[in-house]
Amino acid sequence: MQTSKHSWIFKIALLSISALLSSAAVISPVIPDMITAFPDQSKAAVETLLTVPNFGIIFSLFLSPILMKFIGKKTTILFGLTIALISGILPIFVADYTTILAARFAFGAGIGLFNSLAVSLLPEFFEGDELASMMGFQSMAGSLGSAILSFSLSYLITLGWQQSFYVYLIILPTIFIFATFVKLAPKAAATNQAGPIAEEKIRFNLPVVGIALLMFILFGLFMTSVIKLPELIVSSGIGTASSVSIISGISTLVGLPVGILYGTFYKKVNRMILPIGLLTVTCGFFVLSIAPNLPVLIAGVLMTGIGFGLSIPYIYTWTAEIAPKNAINISYTLLLITINIGVFCSPLLMNAIAVAFNNYSPAFSMMVAGIGFLLLFIFITLKTIAIKRKEIKVEGVMPHEN
Repeated sequence: MQTSKHSWIFKIALLSISALLSSAAVISPVIPDMITAFPDQSKAAVETLLTVPNFGIIFSLFLSPILMKFIGKKTTILFGLTIALISGILPIFVADYTTILAARFAFGAGIGLFNSLAVSLLPEFFEGDELASMMGFQSMAGSLGSAILSFSLSYLITLGWQQSFYVYLIILPTIFIFATFVKLAPKAAATNQAGPIAEEKIRFNLPVVGIALLMFILFGLFMTSVIKLPELIVSSGIGTASSVSIISGISTLVGLPVGILYGTFYKKVNRMILPIGLLTVTCGFFVLSIAPNLPVLIAGVLMTGIGFGLSIPYIYTWTAEIAPKNAINISYTLLLITINIGVFCSPLLMNAIAVAFNNYSPAFSMMVAGIGFLLLFIFITLKTIAIKRKEIKVEGVMPHEN
């Protein structure tokens, strides 16, 4: 079915795959029950079920560009969705640890096949302010998907840890709407015969590498809130393990208004949106580190969600601006690889810091993440001011040159 790129149904269909990008981590509240269900496995081994999808994602990020050349972008996306659906619900029917571990890796591999395309397809259809707005909507779609999954899991987890994996049935309507309403070239080479060859010759320019490093640090620090939040809630007596999914769902819902208003906010503050976002995340982590009760904790979680929701769309838009046009997809692939490495390294880094300071409390980890974001905020603010001064200087020279 052919639909206009400006129609809402096309935009919803295009953004639908973004709703699944963070779905691997949604089962974190199930881990305690799975630790009990697998007494022969260590706690670390069971927790690996939460992080092993990241290895699958990294694997498929390398495979995806090759696959696209043979079967096209749309078929690659639908293939990845199908793999994610089958492997996602497999633990419902199988209670063997090794099989579930393989299924979780395959789930990540399925997500990885369309991970970069969820963002890189947007510059192919949109540009300028409309692209910035769509980047905001892309972030909103991720938040909406995470919220739906978290709220669904808060009920499913009461039925048992295996039944919790029914949450991944959300992939079914995603397959239908994307297959029906999104029209892409049959093969990556169909739109530009020289495109794939040129893309292979592209080397990552220094700004893209710098942004990739920024994303590694951002996600490495931010994952502290995902990993340590359940422990913080339970150990402080603020709530129970079953309430973690509800709190996570509430926190991700903040991404909806942030995504809707992102385009408007971007027009007003432009480059300063990144420092503003980082400062908001910083404040959120500091609030989490001292939260004495549930309302304060939710306030801290919402602040981190708002700040992150402002920062990431800008970074994706920034990448689209500075990356060579025939290397946008491969540039996003680099970003996603460093993101997933950052996610994987996050618990290792936090545990190392905890050992160094002999402080293993989740509140301390939140404080460390807050300090990391504070330093990042200072650096990015200085960098942004320098860029804006350079732009003003160039604008001031241009009239005289004319």
